Amino acid sequence: MGSIYTQKLVGHDTAKYFFESAFHRGKISHAWLISGSPGIGKETFVFSCVRFIFKIVQNSPQEKRLLSGTHEGVISLRREEDEEGNPKKRDISVEEVRRLKYFFQQTSSGNQWRVAIIDGVENLSVSASNALLKLIEEPPPKSLFFLITSRLGSIQDTIRSRCRLLKLYPLSNENMTKLIPEVSEKILKYAKGSPKVAYLLLREKYRNFPSLVDLLLSDAPAYEKKEAVSHLKKGEAVTLLYSLLQEGIFSKSVEAAQDKNYLESRTWSMKYFEMQKLILDAEHLSLEKEQVLIEILGLLQ
Repeated sequence: MGSIYTQKLVGHDTAKYFFESAFHRGKISHAWLISGSPGIGKETFVFSCVRFIFKIVQNSPQEKRLLSGTHEGVISLRREEDEEGNPKKRDISVEEVRRLKYFFQQTSSGNQWRVAIIDGVENLSVSASNALLKLIEEPPPKSLFFLITSRLGSIQDTIRSRCRLLKLYPLSNENMTKLIPEVSEKILKYAKGSPKVAYLLLREKYRNFPSLVDLLLSDAPAYEKKEAVSHLKKGEAVTLLYSLLQEGIFSKSVEAAQDKNYLESRTWSMKYFEMQKLILDAEHLSLEKEQVLIEILGLLQ
């Protein structure tokens, strides 16, 4: 799923207090690893931190430059996506990371901070990771790195050890409603504290996805499930379905454990990790999402 950025930060109060307190005390780390599940507002949180650092006022020319990607003190890296939400490249290349070195070498006006944001740091190539490591090992003066990830376990230990880890968590239903007043109870149930998922489920083309997930996790015949997803080939729709299915499988495992049906809980848990491996393998090997979806259906039978 591509980024759905909102200017309004709701929730993550503890993390925000932690960052701003460190800044005020002069104990600011030069590199921050922002971790959390997909779509919970990690990028929005980072932009909130950037606003704080540069004292950016809402609706000001500075904010417009920040949001358009032209702010002179901020550089962002992420994998490019096509119109359907598919990555154009498998990883973030070393050439892109080298842009950071040039960026930090430039003289900042008024001795201001320079901020680098890498969204999806787990997607760095090996050589790009090594280039980033050299930068954060010997950071330029008044430099800040925000490394955003949804897969903390995929980050090199050498990079993790040089960053201040800040974990973000799914939003409460109260905060979800505050951010998205039109969200329904049903969408809250499936969004699991992710504003990005909630925004997508509000779109007409995805309104049937909760029912689709219920069908795929049911005992319905295989042909019925295959027919139900036959129109889904790639892009944002499949990525959203992956996310909803994983959350659904996890919930099934938890519910079974709460009912003391530990064998069923273990079965669902194994399906969860097998599905996660399928998705990661598909990404690393650039497999067609259509084929991966068929394998996931087989896993759910």
